[in-house]
Amino acid sequence: MASKSKLNISIFYRLVSYMKPYRRFFLISIFCTVLLSILGPLRPALIGNMVDTYIIKSQNKEALVNWILLILGLSSTNSNDEIQYVERVFGAVSIQLKPLVLLGFFGMFITTAESLLNWGASFLTMDAYQQYLNPNATKKRIQIISFGSMTFLSFLAMFFALQIDSLQSLVKITFSIAAGVAPVYILRWIWFRINAWSQLSAMLSSAVFTLLYPLFHTFSPLKQFQMEESRVLTVTILTTIVWLAVTYITPNNSVEVRIKMMPILESRKQFVTRFVIALLLGILFLFLTTICWKIFLS
Repeated sequence: MASKSKLNISIFYRLVSYMKPYRRFFLISIFCTVLLSILGPLRPALIGNMVDTYIIKSQNKEALVNWILLILGLSSTNSNDEIQYVERVFGAVSIQLKPLVLLGFFGMFITTAESLLNWGASFLTMDAYQQYLNPNATKKRIQIISFGSMTFLSFLAMFFALQIDSLQSLVKITFSIAAGVAPVYILRWIWFRINAWSQLSAMLSSAVFTLLYPLFHTFSPLKQFQMEESRVLTVTILTTIVWLAVTYITPNNSVEVRIKMMPILESRKQFVTRFVIALLLGILFLFLTTICWKIFLS
């Protein structure tokens, strides 16, 4: 036990030695972590005080109704569900708190956008440009490429935002793209013939088919169904055809892939058993959720 404790301490000192060049940033991070832990309970306390002071004690029945509708996600003042939510939020708080709520919405948008832009730019810069296109790029060159990638992704996001009328439409597009690539991501764990080209072709073709499908929906055999639902099925079928063709066109490296994958995978029988159980449980929960919603809305 003593040797184990000594080893852990030595590892700790070794990690600390790596932090010395970044001592100032490390101390700032520690301070922000402690501050966040201290201020964590402040949010529920403010919400409780707001409800007790501005809603319950003030006998403001309209605000109380707004809060109840906000929690239930129900409203009848606007046909757009997303606008309903914002309206109910601003209708449920006092005029003194509305600027704080506005800053909260803006803060959530900024933090989410920044994290996604940084994530996408890091993939384009480090995993694509530096690893494959220019492995010997200088630090300044990497910075320029990263800023350019973020700028490109920002304009691309604004272009898509102008084409979409609600977040729900964006979610449906995401579901369509995910449905197209889901089969190859699942089958790659049991069918070692699938390679990197299969997955890349699935991702690209699924995105292209998803974006182009609205132009051809009126000519589709599924045109009697709603566009979003028929798009998911059509994109999945077309994407599957593409990645299967690419899989058989590209070289077969299944033997090498099997050797690399078998040490970290369970047997195929166990995998199929777990997959079937998970699939049946998903169908069961979907069925129960549908019944609950029907009971709730009836």
